[in-house]
Amino acid sequence: MSRLRLERFSAESSEVPSKGVFSGILGTSLNTNVNLKIENQVTREAVAGIAGGVVGAAFCQPVDVVATRRMLVSGSTAVSQSLRGDLKAIVVEGGVARLYRGLGPQILASVPCAVGMYTAERFFRRRLANPDGTEKVACVWFSGVMSGITETALTCPFEVAKVRLQSKQYIGLYKNTTDVFRKVVSQEGVTRLYSGASPTLMRNCTFNSQFFAGLYLLKHEVMPEAESKAQEFGQNIAAGVIMGIVGTPLKMPFFIVKSRLQEQRLGHAKYTGNVFQIQAQIVREEGFRALWKGNWASSVRQSISGATVLSTFTLVSTLLDPIER
Repeated sequence: MSRLRLERFSAESSEVPSKGVFSGILGTSLNTNVNLKIENQVTREAVAGIAGGVVGAAFCQPVDVVATRRMLVSGSTAVSQSLRGDLKAIVVEGGVARLYRGLGPQILASVPCAVGMYTAERFFRRRLANPDGTEKVACVWFSGVMSGITETALTCPFEVAKVRLQSKQYIGLYKNTTDVFRKVVSQEGVTRLYSGASPTLMRNCTFNSQFFAGLYLLKHEVMPEAESKAQEFGQNIAAGVIMGIVGTPLKMPFFIVKSRLQEQRLGHAKYTGNVFQIQAQIVREEGFRALWKGNWASSVRQSISGATVLSTFTLVSTLLDPIER
């Protein structure tokens, strides 16, 4: 792979548009006298990560509920293959609001998730690049691995809360995010908030590494160079959708184990041992395909997330960049 300079796909791009970012994308006139610029790059990208996390959570929540429930189905129980049917069933079960059950921890998890994933990836990527700013795809891949570690440390407790709230088994047991944290800590111990940390780490490192490496290749090897902000915005959405779909099957065997472990309450453990032992147990009891339960719903969810979070992160980073005018 030839060494390429990161310009078009970086929040710190040196390209200076002739109009404001939103004006270039939306074709509207905005007041550019308001100073929203942030000098510190890490702070700027952290703010962009927060914005991306909130937007992504809001768009993904209904599909996330379906995906989580499918992954928690154990034994020989059949898993629905109709995303639309599952969404309708959940609405019948508890109204439209049921589709947004667990949105609180989802937002709380998505914000540090986006910061840990996107901001950390940029941080490590800059430090692994060559002195002249050029980089290889291996550098991007390893930066994704490192961002998976950061993401796991920041999000695991919120993932536990989300799984508990979305599980049909615990409907009526937990009122909200705060109630989950209070009951888990008092009844099961604070360390229970990090149950499933190992498969979560494996899931995040697996997905993040190929997601960012794939984005890099798409932007530099496949897609034409963007000639406008609108085209760049569209490319970010397309690339996020593609890599969200491509990367999801690779992480699902770890995602299944993570969800099953985080659903378990202390004293009611069906799954014990390391990640691979639990995967083997699931295969014995449910068949090999069980490791990909909820793959379609998760792929849809991840493609939405990849498109919305990536485009929002890039857009906000550029908007806050003092170099941009």
